[in-house]
Amino acid sequence: MFYVLALVAGFASFWFLIASLQSFTDAGPARPINIACTLLTALLAVAFVWAGRRWKVLLVLALAVGAGALGLAAGPAPAATAAGERVVLSTDPPLGQVHPHGGPSEGIEPDTIILEVQDASGKPIPNVQLDVEMVAPPTNWFLSTDVPRIEGHTILDWSAVAPTGRQEFKYLFPIRGPYHLTVKASPAPGATGAAAFAPFTQDLTLNISEKPTSVLYLTLFLGVLLLFGAISGFILGRANLAAQGAGGA
Repeated sequence: MFYVLALVAGFASFWFLIASLQSFTDAGPARPINIACTLLTALLAVAFVWAGRRWKVLLVLALAVGAGALGLAAGPAPAATAAGERVVLSTDPPLGQVHPHGGPSEGIEPDTIILEVQDASGKPIPNVQLDVEMVAPPTNWFLSTDVPRIEGHTILDWSAVAPTGRQEFKYLFPIRGPYHLTVKASPAPGATGAAAFAPFTQDLTLNISEKPTSVLYLTLFLGVLLLFGAISGFILGRANLAAQGAGGA
């Protein structure tokens, strides 16, 4: 088992090494976090080999990591919007059918992002001043999004009055991941009656999933790596046990 983990860590180190060598900007510097992860996973591979005869050490480490993960999972929940008004986010087509185009966009129809400001009863509020900002998904240090130059950057900054309280945006999503939207809603100048409400700001997240074919290819690739690691670990483990038996005899 420890040899399998060592091989997996070794493959991860190779993965980070390839990522650190990628260059997508004019300067093209290797990301320090990728270099650090390359060294860390390489050290983990060595540690797993060392821990092959000391399973208690690995057990303690696993318990510590598990306790840390539980602590993060039990963190504070996001605060709810105080006012009865809210911004409802939807897409056309439905979100489950929206995927990154991941290449040339010629001939591809953009998806539609729909924002609607509603009152406490779910009715749209007319004459709303909207300020919308959308930020691309942050950098994923393990799996590249293939377009790192836009990761974490503001890709939409729009401000205008929505006469019906509903606003649509046409957009081609270039990469997968969580797109964070900050929507500020306030009554348009001169708005009265149902359009008069206290201004509020709402944070929304639009999670764009990877294309099913890309997920399938990645799953097959990881499956092959896992199978290779399991077979290699079994062979190395048997050789190690045989060597220990010969030494004991």
